[in-house]
Formats: sequence, structure tokens, C-alpha cells
Amino acid sequence: MQDTKIDPRITRTRRLLMDAFLKLTSKKDFKDITIKDITDEATVNRATFYSHFQDKYDLMDASITEHIIENIVEDLSHFDQLNEKSIVKIFVTLTKFHPIYPHNYTDHVEGVMRLLVQ
Repeated sequence: MQDTKIDPRITRTRRLLMDAFLKLTSKKDFKDITIKDITDEATVNRATFYSHFQDKYDLMDASITEHIIENIVEDLSHFDQLNEKSIVKIFVTLTKFHPIYPHNYTDHVEGVMRLLVQ
């Protein structure tokens, strides 16, 4: 079996774009955020953006999924089974993201929950 490693520069650039997007969502409505805003904040060019994401909706999808999963995994790391307390913790974690990602939020949460259950 071949071990394929992802170039750390790709990971770093993707993280820069996601972090820039998150920062911008706290300053502007999603509809007002442009690719130029994102690339300026991330200090990358448009071609770099498009080599990682199709558009700002694709970036939003990836950001939501990654951040929610990271936070749920972190918040639930001390639970060894799914019970009422852990389910409440998942719910609370998901509610933290609603103000950050208002656009189609429930569709994304449903998708992320399906990933977690698999």
C-alpha cells in the first residue's frame, strides 16, 4: 500500500483561507464577503484560492464541516460512550456555530451529523 502524504504547504494555505473566511464572517454578512476579501485577508492570490475551493460557498462548506467536527471531537474527547450528557454537549457545540454560519446552516449540520454517526 502506498503512503500518500499531503504537502504541508497545501494544508497551511487551506487553513489560511479558512481562518480568513472565519475572521471575515465576524465582520461582514456572508453575502457581502468577496473572494478578494478572503484572498486579501489570507494574503494569497485568486489563483491560489481557486486551486483549493470552487467558490466562497465551497469554502463555507469546508469550514463548517471542519470546524464543527474539530470542536465536537475536542468537546467529546473525555466521553467514552454516547449518552444524554454527550448528546447535550454535541448540541451545545453545534449551537455555537449558528451565528457564524447563518447561510444554509441546518443543511450543513445535518450533513456533519451524518458523518459523525457513520
